[in-house]
Amino acid sequence: MVDTFLDSENLSYEKAKYLFLPIPYEKTTSFLKGTSRAPEEIIKNSYSLELFDPETGKIYRDEDFYTLKPVEFKKEDSEEISLGKIEKRVKEEYKESKYFISIGGEHTITLPIVRAIKKIKGNFSIVFFDAHYDMRDSYEGTKFSHACVMRRIYEEGFDITGVGMRAGSIEDFEFSKKDGIEIFDLKNFDEKKFAKRLSQTDEKIYISVDFDFFDPSIIPAVGTPEIEGGTLEEYEKILKIIKKTEKKIVGIDFTEFLPIKNLPQYSYIASSIIFKTLNILF
Repeated sequence: MVDTFLDSENLSYEKAKYLFLPIPYEKTTSFLKGTSRAPEEIIKNSYSLELFDPETGKIYRDEDFYTLKPVEFKKEDSEEISLGKIEKRVKEEYKESKYFISIGGEHTITLPIVRAIKKIKGNFSIVFFDAHYDMRDSYEGTKFSHACVMRRIYEEGFDITGVGMRAGSIEDFEFSKKDGIEIFDLKNFDEKKFAKRLSQTDEKIYISVDFDFFDPSIIPAVGTPEIEGGTLEEYEKILKIIKKTEKKIVGIDFTEFLPIKNLPQYSYIASSIIFKTLNILF
């Protein structure tokens, strides 16, 4: 039997340590389309990933991972109905005894996910990796756009901290400044300041990773790539700072990956980033 990651054929829900929920939701992407295909492609192309991590020395087996059935959407579903479906599934599937990871889909999925987990786990803070602020009040006629997701989350009372923002509107920028939202850019990243910020957050945190956080030289396969992005080394260094805080991580999502036809290598890289994230944090 060959050990695999997300596409394990030897599934064991009871033995699994990690639950993966595919959420192929896409309604408001504003540049390139196709993030709804991301969960399927990332899962399908993860089969060659080695389950031994030389850096940490951790050895995994395929039964450590269990991929749930994707959230299903209908073409005629409104945004509110779609987000309601996500929240309902997360409440049904979330298990406190397992690590819960969601794979999108557009970044809007983070809103219903954190709503659901809050009802189970109580208050927690959020750290999000992103190229964009995602703090507009509305975008292209909707308040539930991927460009508004962090503003909606903030308005619901979540304590949020952003890492990697380097593109956005003046509205995004002014809103984050006015409300004192902590944003850490990569050019002037201060490790001590970031660690201090984490010490001021809740004991429980949720992590949201938009793949456009990374520089396009690493992951060009996103809906809106932005230059001067994060390197893998920078990303891992930040994760290790989070790990040192010994915060309880209540969930993680990965969003905004856009598969490129005939280039499955990028889907494989995306699965590798997910795997490395788990290795460092857990």
